[in-house]
Amino acid sequence: MSKIAFIGDSFSAYKQAGQFENHWSWKLAQKYPQHTYINYATGGIGHNYYQYALLDAKMNGVDIVFVSRTYNHRVGFLINDYEFKFNKEALTDNYTLACLQGDRYVYYCGSSVSGAKHFLQRSSTFLNLSKSLNQKIVDILQNKSVSLTSQQYNDKWFDNIKDLYNFKHIIPLELMNITDDNAFKQMASAHGVDNCEIDADMFNSGLIVSLTDNHLSPKGNDWVLENYILTLDTIKILE
Repeated sequence: MSKIAFIGDSFSAYKQAGQFENHWSWKLAQKYPQHTYINYATGGIGHNYYQYALLDAKMNGVDIVFVSRTYNHRVGFLINDYEFKFNKEALTDNYTLACLQGDRYVYYCGSSVSGAKHFLQRSSTFLNLSKSLNQKIVDILQNKSVSLTSQQYNDKWFDNIKDLYNFKHIIPLELMNITDDNAFKQMASAHGVDNCEIDADMFNSGLIVSLTDNHLSPKGNDWVLENYILTLDTIKILE
């Protein structure tokens, strides 16, 4: 029996609209119930959050990590003087959700004005920050988000993740349409969809939640699990 972690953004998250028991990580846990699972994935987060999750996974004795690439302009950092701590919520005896305390972490997942307003509202109300400090944090995160040096570092960090950490196995995943070869493109091609970025075509093929939500449908989750995630090498590791 192994302890397994899922680390990623919304495409790896259990608590994402339309996911829950439809999600590929949950279905993987049902398929291999002899293992225990911790899902750290949270929507909108960046690779720096992954580093916090990897540390917590190591401290919790995790053996195997599934980690999915996210957009490298998503940034954040730790804040406040509280304990570094992930809250755990056990859904079953072998599947647990883990989330970093919200008042310990601020993040920015876009460079648009609307994104900045979203961050301002969240930080000022939830973190109880002054408006001046709020604006300074927004400026820092926006500058970091658009920094080419920072983005290139995130790419190189993810590309070398298997060599950086000494888990028994690290299984990198390309779930979203970021790199040239990824699960989304493969799934679209397998269902006769020429362009996976056209949500109407993906929805009409039953692969995404809705026309306004391109997260995986139950059919999409099943396909990604069976045809992308469960490779011969991964099956050998899990069995």
